[in-house]
Amino acid sequence: MSPDSTEDTERTAPAGNAGSGSPELDRLLSALANPTRRQLIEQLGRAPNQATSLAASFDMTLPSLIQHLRWLEESGLVGSWKEGRLRNYFLRADSLRMVEAWLNGQRTAWEPRCVRTAVYFPEVKDGNTQRGPVRRRFKPEGYSSASPYLIVPGAASAIEFITNVFGGEEIRRFEDGAGGVLHAEVCIDDTIVMVADAAADWPPVGAHVHLYVPHVDAAYHAALQAGAVSLREPDQEGDRDRLGGVRDPTGTTWWIATRVAHQS
Repeated sequence: MSPDSTEDTERTAPAGNAGSGSPELDRLLSALANPTRRQLIEQLGRAPNQATSLAASFDMTLPSLIQHLRWLEESGLVGSWKEGRLRNYFLRADSLRMVEAWLNGQRTAWEPRCVRTAVYFPEVKDGNTQRGPVRRRFKPEGYSSASPYLIVPGAASAIEFITNVFGGEEIRRFEDGAGGVLHAEVCIDDTIVMVADAAADWPPVGAHVHLYVPHVDAAYHAALQAGAVSLREPDQEGDRDRLGGVRDPTGTTWWIATRVAHQS
């Protein structure tokens, strides 16, 4: 596949011009406010690339970089398509043009006011910017403090299920030389799920995982198509979440939900 394919990720790129109060413009400017994401845009502007190749230019873990890429996807600045187990990212230039159009529309008002400000208050030209929050050094960036660890018969199948059904992205995998998975990590949105094959000393465990997804019904049907067994069809009963449940082919139970309404 390629950026021209109709089967790339289902991200909505903003279209047309947007005023200062539009949600589309808010997402674009929020994404551009981060220096890492700006550097990613510069690199993807030269050519599409995969997360593992992009990570070589950054002093951060691969899961952290993938979170930045997903932020850019949600904003509409970046799109992606999948080839095998790897995902390729590309720049959506039309979104940058929306930002450019808004900036150009403000330029006539900004420039004379900035000149007057610099004349009467010259100290504002040398204002200091504050750094972001202090980095938590007791764990790698991009990792949550707690991660599900799935010990299953057939870890490779579990990884395939997670990537195909929930849009997970495999971060790394260590094999035993005979095709078995000693340890693997898959990123689902903001969470790292760890997976390993069961062994004599580590018998399989039927884990339960609760997962928020953008569209619970779509995820539920995708899980069934991937071989999962239905435990509960998606519904909403006196709760703010629409919830469904499936058991995947390797024995893990997934409770999938989407927040759809706020109770009064």
